[in-house]
Amino acid sequence: MDTRSRRITRVASLAIITNALLVIGKLIVGISTGSVAILSEAAHSGVDLLVAVLASAAIWYAQRPADRTHPYGHGKVETLTSFAEGVLICVVAGFTIWNAIVALTNGSEVSHLGWGIAVMAVAAMINIATSRYLLRVGRSEGSPALEATGIELSTDVITATGVVVGLIIVEVTGRHVVDPIVGIIVSGFIAVAGIRVLTGAVRGLTDERLPEEEERTIRSVLDDHADNFIEYHDLRTRHVGGRHAVDLHLVVPSALSVAAAHDLSTHLEDEIGDALPQTDIVIHIEPEDEAVQRSPTDRARPPDSDAR
Repeated sequence: MDTRSRRITRVASLAIITNALLVIGKLIVGISTGSVAILSEAAHSGVDLLVAVLASAAIWYAQRPADRTHPYGHGKVETLTSFAEGVLICVVAGFTIWNAIVALTNGSEVSHLGWGIAVMAVAAMINIATSRYLLRVGRSEGSPALEATGIELSTDVITATGVVVGLIIVEVTGRHVVDPIVGIIVSGFIAVAGIRVLTGAVRGLTDERLPEEEERTIRSVLDDHADNFIEYHDLRTRHVGGRHAVDLHLVVPSALSVAAAHDLSTHLEDEIGDALPQTDIVIHIEPEDEAVQRSPTDRARPPDSDAR
């Protein structure tokens, strides 16, 4: 494994260990207090644990090199796993909302709230540190699965804080009805996190173009070498798991030799790769005479493609 793969795997393992400890702690306190809100948070952390395990497995599989059956590599398994994580999060959110509604309808009482408040406060602090670390590494290393795990953990900070506030209100006012209401609110935040993860996964699975900032980086490299070619067109970009995929057509003078055109495209690919790491680039060379003969319709240029 390279340095990037080792770092991502190590961070994914940290998420598994952290969530396992949180699930155990929240379950013990939730059962002892009878708090629907804490039990909802325990279910939330249980989903986080499963998400972290799935992410770790996906990251490991995605690092496998391209082979005959997967010539473009295995990176999209991370995006597919993120989609599964989003579905799972939404399902659990629906389940916990249902339980909270049942408790609200039938009535429930909680006890030993001091322990519940203390455990949830500690859980919130742990999740702040862990989620920020996962999001930072996931974004810097381009790992959709790790980023999805970080998004899911970040909601724990909000929901755990909400549970603490709810338990304090119950302790001060004695109104036990607040507990299932907080459970419903917590579950709503879980559902929102699931939708965010699903949205990001769908963008990746449907080959949405790279963000404008990243495409601007590619254009900047091409513009720096504009004196060496006539124009470029049909620039296409997308994510393949944790990697970027870029292809474009480069029009060169007809008198340019094959070797010189090859050297130019290789140089451009290297510079784009340096400016935008984890990028696979394909440049199609066109002689100027052929480019002039082809009409814009023949080029099948996308409406939003850029040309020089």
